[in-house]
Amino acid sequence: MRNYNLGNPSLDKKLDELVHEAVADHDGHTHDEDLVREMIVSVLKMHRDDTDRGDLKIVNSALKELRYSFLVFARYRDTPKVTVYGSARTEPDNPNYELAARFANLMADTYQWMVVTGAGPGIMEAGNLGAGTDYGFGVNIRLPFEADPNPYVHESRLINFKYFFTRKLMFLREAKAVALFPGGFGTQDEGFEVLTLVQ
Repeated sequence: MRNYNLGNPSLDKKLDELVHEAVADHDGHTHDEDLVREMIVSVLKMHRDDTDRGDLKIVNSALKELRYSFLVFARYRDTPKVTVYGSARTEPDNPNYELAARFANLMADTYQWMVVTGAGPGIMEAGNLGAGTDYGFGVNIRLPFEADPNPYVHESRLINFKYFFTRKLMFLREAKAVALFPGGFGTQDEGFEVLTLVQ
């Protein structure tokens, strides 16, 4: 495969040295230097391409969100997880709220699975309530409304996203299963995306 470089031997050499020095004091993480280097090359090429500032902001925010998400989930990589989708408007006295809470509790207490929700109210809240603070994750989206996470997500497993596409990736990247509860357009979108990816 062709080397992915800046095309300037002097800069490429400096980049090699920079990447090597950056990981030198981190227990020999040298096995990933090639990928780290390629990511930096891509960013520098975008800068050289005079990429629009708005586009650079998208890449910057997405990279930060993904990096933090990987860090949070990494500690639980070997624990199976179920992602729970459903309406944010389901009230606690609704039978579906109770069903989602019982399902999450069963998955956490009986099977020791962790539960990933969108961290909001309704079915998401029920999922986090049922899982308990030790077994729940929240992948929250920052919106002008419904942006506050429910009180049942521990802050160490709460991730706040600016973009839906990075959030949706983290919903499914870690999941071994998906549970779909009644909801609206957002729930349908998530459900159909799962079906699309399965095929």
